[in-house]
Amino acid sequence: MTTVSVSALVFHPEPNDTFKFLVCKSKTGSYQLPAGNLDYGASWSNYAHHQVLSTTGLNIDASQFKFSFIANDKIPVENGHKYSRHCIDIVMSCMYHGDMDNARNLDCDRYQSVQWVDFRYHGLDEDKMYGGLRAVLNSSTFHPVRSNAYSHLVAMDTLCNTPAEPQKHVQITENDAKQKACTKAKKTAAKLECPFVAIDDEVYVIKEDGLNASMNVTSYNGELLPPFISAKGVNWLNEHFRTNKRDILVDTYAKSGTTLTIKLVHQILSVSGNKIAVSDKSCMSDPWRAVPWMEAAVSQELHGSNTQTAEKFSKLVAESDENDTYRVWKSHMSFGNLVANIDANGECKVIHTLRNPKAVFCSYYSFFRKEPLVKYQGDMNTLFDWFCDGTVVHSNYWDHELEWIRAAKQRRNILLISFEEIVKYPQRSIQKVAQFLDIALEQKQVEEIAGQISFDAMKKENKSEGAQILMNQGGIARWKTVLSPQQSARLDRITKAKFRHCDVQLIYE
Repeated sequence: MTTVSVSALVFHPEPNDTFKFLVCKSKTGSYQLPAGNLDYGASWSNYAHHQVLSTTGLNIDASQFKFSFIANDKIPVENGHKYSRHCIDIVMSCMYHGDMDNARNLDCDRYQSVQWVDFRYHGLDEDKMYGGLRAVLNSSTFHPVRSNAYSHLVAMDTLCNTPAEPQKHVQITENDAKQKACTKAKKTAAKLECPFVAIDDEVYVIKEDGLNASMNVTSYNGELLPPFISAKGVNWLNEHFRTNKRDILVDTYAKSGTTLTIKLVHQILSVSGNKIAVSDKSCMSDPWRAVPWMEAAVSQELHGSNTQTAEKFSKLVAESDENDTYRVWKSHMSFGNLVANIDANGECKVIHTLRNPKAVFCSYYSFFRKEPLVKYQGDMNTLFDWFCDGTVVHSNYWDHELEWIRAAKQRRNILLISFEEIVKYPQRSIQKVAQFLDIALEQKQVEEIAGQISFDAMKKENKSEGAQILMNQGGIARWKTVLSPQQSARLDRITKAKFRHCDVQLIYE
């Protein structure tokens, strides 16, 4: 038998954009929200108000409760019998600004205690949570303030007995229905396929006590890496590969404009008649396949063979040297852990692209919650905290960029350019990179390249769903619609402190 219940999720705002919520601990040790079975015809919001009042004594007006979530779960029957009942749990939430001490346990027959628990660092045992509580805490998208996206789906009279607006009747044709189903199927099918495999013997999982969040990584010399890059691979590069004048290396912190910069470099070389050894022109807008990702390519080759030598990589380099052709590489490594070693003589050209941390984080979250090997599990707020303290893939954004900024001041073969600069001033950026590469371009060629590196052109060029996800939104100021004011201010504070003595000016819009 299926029952329908209403649970009340009562939040209390805390400093630093955090929240506590009210939870009840039952006589058997399980955790649940104040809840009860919904009577026929009852208002959801009124019922939530009643449950909170009768359970905790908090008298919160029914109009403050808004529909937030719905759970479809099995809940154990706590009457000494070992069986469960099917329950549809409607979660109504509100923000309580009063004294938290006013909440007390008024239903001692059902509960041991009523307590306030931190929303992110709750520390509750998942095996002892049921219904709406478990669904909300396991959600990767729910947020106490911004999770009201479903309210328009529920008639207001169902929520708080306010008369509902009459609905206009819209006739849907058979073709409309087919088109809608097709669109939905395409969206469902869109997924990110990674061409690499995890280095199982080096992968470990980042977790935090009390949080339902995790991320798969490997590491090299303190730098966290994606699980398909190995310390063995990076070590091999440092020991066996030395760059020369034929090498052009594009390095970025993840999600900072790597693909755009690679496309720009490739177009400059192509229109000027230069031959490129390691690139696939047909995949130039595909971030996985455009040019070799140096540390990933070697890691994968060593992982997939029984030898201690990256023979395929070495052969590619030898043939390029023999034919005197350019090699364009991609990397996300810090300067000290790779480039300082393989480019000890400063003969190659290194282009490092920066992007403002607000845009980086938004793109980072959009990407890594879909990436199948890093496989981030958790909400945006948790990843934001991890990003700020540097315990994420590619480690600390600010430390990574500072290392490159300092290196560029000391070495003439490193060019710093920003993603925002390329997007806002493409022709000026093309000339800047071309001059750095000692390549002369005519104005007509500059205009041609500018058209090729536009975001719309790159999207049209590569139709694969994976590349579309990888390229993300391609914007500059999208962070304004994603980050909370507190999160934006936190990134400003860290950036101001870390980059205080740098002459790099980040662009935010």
